Amino acid sequence: MTFAGRYLKDHLSVILMECLFVFIFAVVFSLYHLPLAAVFYPSLLCFLAGAAFLGQGLYWAYERHKRLIHFQSLGGAEVREVLEKDFHGKGTVFFDCLPFETGGRKVERISVKSYEYEPEFAPTGKIVIQVNVPQFDKEYLYWKGLTKEEY
Repeated sequence: MTFAGRYLKDHLSVILMECLFVFIFAVVFSLYHLPLAAVFYPSLLCFLAGAAFLGQGLYWAYERHKRLIHFQSLGGAEVREVLEKDFHGKGTVFFDCLPFETGGRKVERISVKSYEYEPEFAPTGKIVIQVNVPQFDKEYLYWKGLTKEEY
């Protein structure tokens, strides 16, 4: 399914709500013996306004999507390791570390996320932690430029 198709599917309730409003107006107009043609023009205007708002929302969502895909591809150099259960960090912890080089850049700060809350991720008595090394455009280009042998 295309991005636009997924967006419209996610906003289907808005489209159905507009249809419901048109139906309600038609019923009310018929109860008061008003010409149903009078419902057509306001409904058309509402649908056009709704389509304009959905179109603008789609454009903004697609722009955000493109940026997020880019940032997702940058990622972090992640190392997952099973450790003894003496690490009792909750959530994500940021801390300074001994300097090391990765991606052509010196790193002095990392974050560690504990998955202690999910005991089935690791054998009994162990937990999984995730070490994240922040990386940006320059580092991404470094990693992308490596051959299979260098990587």
